[in-house]
Amino acid sequence: MPVLRRVANDARKLRSLYDFPQRLTGRRLKYTRAILDSIHSGELAKSEFEIYETFNLSVPKTCTGVPDEVLNPAKSWTGTADFKEEVTKLGGLFVENFKKYSDEATPEVIKAGPAV
Repeated sequence: MPVLRRVANDARKLRSLYDFPQRLTGRRLKYTRAILDSIHSGELAKSEFEIYETFNLSVPKTCTGVPDEVLNPAKSWTGTADFKEEVTKLGGLFVENFKKYSDEATPEVIKAGPAV
């Protein structure tokens, strides 16, 4: 578990480098609660999902009480750089940083990392 904590901490640092629209910042807890409620009710499991490239994550297309642009960061991207370029850059940073911990990770965890 220590590896996952360190990776999560490093991911938080990287995330802080990227723009999150100010109008959504104050609503994070509200949206988090809506997502958790959707998980607990079983509603989210019935949703349609899309694959978030590079990180190979399944992301719900809709969730009651959560705007689509919160679920899919490409829809809320306001940066000046190309979104896909920035995601690829972030994936590369993740892969490079994870090398510090790869000797402690299982092959499954390593395989689950970003594809850049």
